Amino acid sequence: MPCGCGLCCSLFGLRSKVELSHLHTMATAELSLQHVFHDYTLRSPFRASWQKVMMWVFIVVDALTFGSLLVSYGFTRVSIGTWANPAHVFALHIGGKEIPLLLIAIMTFILVSSSGTMALAVANAYERNKKRTVLFLTLTMLLGLTFVGCQVYEWTHLITHGTRPW
Repeated sequence: MPCGCGLCCSLFGLRSKVELSHLHTMATAELSLQHVFHDYTLRSPFRASWQKVMMWVFIVVDALTFGSLLVSYGFTRVSIGTWANPAHVFALHIGGKEIPLLLIAIMTFILVSSSGTMALAVANAYERNKKRTVLFLTLTMLLGLTFVGCQVYEWTHLITHGTRPW
């Protein structure tokens, strides 16, 4: 039975109110599904911001990296029968006297100092003080290069004392 208005019939080619009601139900269902999908696309997983998710990804990758390094160190340590004495290998000779583990203490001081100069560089960058920012960044890079140089010395010294992974 036609709806009587004539507009529905001419616009949609509908012949009855039942067909119009069916069309309205389908359109409403489709809109409600779009609303559901739209809501899920706007929300992030576990309702966490992307910054938080990326920080967790970084932490997991960092843990896996250092975990693999520790496992490889363990295999190296087990595979080598005799291990060099750390107090002797990492000692510095000053004035003909051997000072054990002094190099480790110096490297720790360098590393902590570079963290401090980096923090000062960031603080000065927030204050828009370009000259001091560049100064502290340069100091940070120099301390970092000094630390890497100490690492090179330490590892070459360790290898010359017979500790090799091969």
